[in-house]
Amino acid sequence: MSVPPQEETEGFSLIVTVTIQPDKYDEWLKHSWETFKHVTAEPDCLSFEIFTVPGEPNTLKWVESWSKSLESVMADQGTKEYMKAYKEITNPMLVGEPKWELMKRFGGEWARSREGVYQKS
Repeated sequence: MSVPPQEETEGFSLIVTVTIQPDKYDEWLKHSWETFKHVTAEPDCLSFEIFTVPGEPNTLKWVESWSKSLESVMADQGTKEYMKAYKEITNPMLVGEPKWELMKRFGGEWARSREGVYQKS
């Protein structure tokens, strides 16, 4: 049995972990929702999903996948006014610093989701 090959792509995914101050959780979500809508509308953002962490109140993780290189996305996102404002407002609401885990996308036939799982941007 043959298996599909890894697709050569410059795309990547990030897993980001944040812990939010308990009294700032709802406010953080409000600001994050506005930024989420901007980020997911970016043409190179392939997907973005946020998760809770069982047993760790106020800790969230998200996975964002991009079609471009990390360097390209960081350079582009760093110039966006909505991203600058988001960081300025939400970073003080965090406990500690965000933790980032970079992953290279395997891509190709190894990337799937069921129809209707994600809303289209």
